[in-house]
Amino acid sequence: LHIYFNYEMGNCHIFGKEANTLGKTTDMTAATTPIPATSSSVGTLIYFNFRARGEPIRLVAAYAGLILSQNVFKMSEWGRIKRSMPKGQVPVLRLPDGALMPEMNDICKYLALLPSPEGRQLVVDAKQDSIIRKVNGALLHSVSHMTNLHPIAHALQQSDYVREKATRFLQQFIDLLGAENFFGGAAPGYGELGLWLLVEDCMLLVPDLLDQQNAGYDRFKQWYARVADLPGISEFLASRPQVGEGTYGTPGSILYSGNQ
Repeated sequence: LHIYFNYEMGNCHIFGKEANTLGKTTDMTAATTPIPATSSSVGTLIYFNFRARGEPIRLVAAYAGLILSQNVFKMSEWGRIKRSMPKGQVPVLRLPDGALMPEMNDICKYLALLPSPEGRQLVVDAKQDSIIRKVNGALLHSVSHMTNLHPIAHALQQSDYVREKATRFLQQFIDLLGAENFFGGAAPGYGELGLWLLVEDCMLLVPDLLDQQNAGYDRFKQWYARVADLPGISEFLASRPQVGEGTYGTPGSILYSGNQ
């Protein structure tokens, strides 16, 4: 996976060319079958220089081998950009026709339904819809702020709180996974890539979160490692901005400066 960053211009390109037009808003409708591809680039992700709610979208595109351009901007630029975003929120996917698709859940599902050039079609079903809805909630919101925005000392003071909330939250997924390799069965689904990101984010604050001594957590930890080793995903994880390199996150945050 080749990634080009240009933070002076506020853009990051993954396999694609940046479009310059803003257009109408579009909504994701219910669908269960792949959507025909219309161009080489599936669109432009507009999001902060954070992981947070942008990262599940990037993970979906990486696994499927989709050409996803990015417009990455800093928090200081948000006031200007917010005025042109539907609902005044991001992430937003600008489609090749200029239409703007808001909402992490809808964008992930839309991309998962596109034909995978690599033949790696993500599972899209009611279970995956349910997973992404549960993931995109209070825990993701609070932990994303801690890791991407808050000063390191303040974030680490919340580690016990995160451990308690995450342990309780993840139990439902440990039960749901059972003995399967993935929540999608033999293949991963789009919703569980969002769950993977949430677990990763929690582990920036609680590194031993998955080290609990019971069979359910052992299987869940194996699932976490299995997702990280998927084709497309492993290359993306190695090439994306790393924790502590001063590219993603606000200065002084864990993502920007590291958690040591």
